[in-house]
This record gives sequence, C-alpha cells and structure tokens, in this order.
Amino acid sequence: MKTYRTMVAWLTEGRPTALASVVSNNGAGPRKAGARLAVTRTGETAGSVGGGLLEAAVVRTARQCLADDASALLDYDLDGSDAAKNGMVCGGCARLFVESVRPHPNESALFENATNSLCNGNGCAAPFLVSAYRAMGQSRSRLGRLHLATEQVGGKLSQVRVYSRLGGVLARDAAEAAGLLAQPLGDAKLHLDPLAAAMEESAAAQEPRLAAIGDDGDVLLCITPLVRRKHVYIFGAGHVGREVAALAGRCDFEPHLVDDRPEFLTDSWLAEAPGAERAVTHLIGNWDGALSCLMPPEHSYMVIVTRGYRNDEAALDWSLRANAAYIGMIGSARKRELVYDALAQRGIPDDILADVSSPIGLPINADTPQEIAVAIVAELIARRAQATA
Repeated sequence: MKTYRTMVAWLTEGRPTALASVVSNNGAGPRKAGARLAVTRTGETAGSVGGGLLEAAVVRTARQCLADDASALLDYDLDGSDAAKNGMVCGGCARLFVESVRPHPNESALFENATNSLCNGNGCAAPFLVSAYRAMGQSRSRLGRLHLATEQVGGKLSQVRVYSRLGGVLARDAAEAAGLLAQPLGDAKLHLDPLAAAMEESAAAQEPRLAAIGDDGDVLLCITPLVRRKHVYIFGAGHVGREVAALAGRCDFEPHLVDDRPEFLTDSWLAEAPGAERAVTHLIGNWDGALSCLMPPEHSYMVIVTRGYRNDEAALDWSLRANAAYIGMIGSARKRELVYDALAQRGIPDDILADVSSPIGLPINADTPQEIAVAIVAELIARRAQATA
C-alpha cells in the first residue's frame, strides 16, 4: 500500500513513475509474487522486489521503460553465473512486469482508488489493477489501465465494477467483466476465456497473473490483485502494545490500539515507539461490555496485552466471538489458567480455548517490550503466511 501511496504523490507532482511487479517466482527467490517496486526517472524507489543484484537490474529496466514510455517482461535467473558472481545463490527464477506510468489525473486517481480499496470493503474479494499493452515488434504500447472492485460469492468473482474511461460499469461475473475490459482496448480481437480464467486464478492465489488475449497473443494483460492488509487489534496500549503496533504496521499489518486510558492513546505517548502513532486508536469506557463498540473485519488478528488478567479475560471473551483468524494472549501459565477457567464457566468449550496462542509470541526468550513485540509480530507473520500458503 505504501508503494501505491508514494506513486500517487510522485504522479501528482508530475513525475513519471515505473511500476515493477513480481508476477511469478519459482524456487527460492528474494520476494514472492505480488511484491512491487516503484521507480522514478532519477532512480528514487519505493517498495522492494528483493534487493541486491535483482533489484538493481529492475531499476535499470524501469528507467529504460520510462525513457521509452513502454513496458517490459524481465526474466531473472537466480541460478545463473551473473547472480552467483554477485553472491546471489538463492536459486530459482523470477519474472517481473515493468510498466511506465505517466503523470495524468486519471492515473493518479486510479492508483489512489486502488490504495483506498486496500483499506476497506469487508467481505470483498481482492480488487484488481489491470494493465493492457499491445505488442509492437519488440516493445509494447499501452492500451489502458483499469481498476476493478469486486465482491466474492461462493468462492467465485461476482458483481465486478470496472473503473476506466467507461466510468463505473457493473458486471455480473468475471466473464462479463472480461467483455467490459475489452471495450476500452480498441479494435483488438480478444479471446475472453483466458482473461476470465486468469482473473479467477489471480483472486484465488492472491498473486498477479499475465493473460495474452489477442488473436496472436498481441494484447498482454497484467492482472494484479490488491491483497488487503490484515487488521490487528491490540488490546492494551501500554509499553508492549504500542511496540507491537509500531512493528506490525511496518510489517504490512493494519494496527488498531484499544485501551480505556485516554493518556495511553495520545500522540505524545505513542510517538515514543516511532510508527505506533499511525495506528487506529479506540478509546473504550471499560473492559467489561464496552468492546461491543468495535467492528473489526472478519478474520482479523487479536493481540491481548492488557495490564491485568481481568481485562485480558474480557478481551479474550469478546475476541472468541469475533470470528478472528488469530487470537493471542500474553501472560504466565497461572494467569492463563485463571482466565480459561472463568471462560469455561461461561460456556466456552475447551477446544475453542485451545486455539488461543498463550503465551503469545514465538519462544525466543523475549524480555523487553521491544523483544516481546518481535516475538508477537513474528508469530503474526507466520500465521498470515500459513493462511495464504
């Protein structure tokens, strides 16, 4: 999301920007499919596709694409001799799609809409950015770029809204959306089945897909799902909570801090853990019953690090009823026993309580608030990776 926000700022300033996206990665490449890097003519960058030799090659290609106002497919062999000479021996190969984005109000608005769609839309499937290019000899000329907002019903794409120079047009399914996508692409003779299939695959895998849809494969689409950041609700804005918020935000989560003490949600307090001040804050009146004001998206992550076991009990009771993807609670075995016994008496089954990660975090003998935050966020990252594997 930060990459797109930076792109919007650069485009608004009138600065052409190239966008490089990892569309496939076979083997142990530096970054998985979906990683992005934005590059200006002067070589400024936002985001990353892996660093090192690979990223240097991508930056060179991106600047050339800006000079030619073109796109490029870049295949990089991480087993090759050039990679080995420079110490990159991770193996595998990566394919990247690099495209030039000109400073134009429509382009800025499109990437801004894409950024906003990453932050909302509870219950929706991944929206898409779609870039279309026509082959012209060794280069490709841009035909258009679109933003698709989608809803998901029964695992299939449904109700697809296409944002382009057509305006907002509602389609009933992916195949109809494919037909709408063809309209702004001029007189190209398109085969829509591969496009509809690529959209379905992209949504299911949450990874970019390339689709060649012209008679001779002359129209190339890069279909990029905009995978939303996972929301993390952190109950307790003390020393540990604010460090978790700061680190989780840097690791591409959307942190929320919940506390009943207004002095622990001030900018000055949160600023002591740089980055925590960017968390969404929720001030509650008390822990017993006041959490009902929260409305987390489904499959959010819950981190319980309040100042006392009674508050932990209230937060855990609420979290177990919130359809969360992950729940973790800090504390000793004795505290866990007290909290679990109290919730069992309220009818919470033992197998439900067994799914709670307590003590929270990976076992790295963490001691300071910063170390504890590392252990907790590392566990969040592991759970997120398992969910998308």
